[in-house]
Amino acid sequence: IADHVRVPAHDGDMGILGGHTPFVSLLSPGRILVTHEGSHDREFEVDGGFVTIDEDHVYILIDNGYRITQVR
Repeated sequence: IADHVRVPAHDGDMGILGGHTPFVSLLSPGRILVTHEGSHDREFEVDGGFVTIDEDHVYILIDNGYRITQVR
C-alpha cells in the first residue's frame, strides 16, 4: 500500500494521498513516484497515459514505461 503517489498529470505534477477526491487525468511524459513508509520508493518513467483516483485507490494506465532502478 502506497502512502503517496506523484504523477506527471497533463496540467503539471500531481500528488495523491489517501482519501483524495475522485479524479481522472491525462498523464504527460515524465516520472511517477510511489512512496511507501518504511520501504524504498519506486520510480517509473512513462510516455503518457491516464490516472484515475477513486477514494483510496489509484489506477494508472500507461502507453509505455519502465521502472527506474538506481542506488541512492
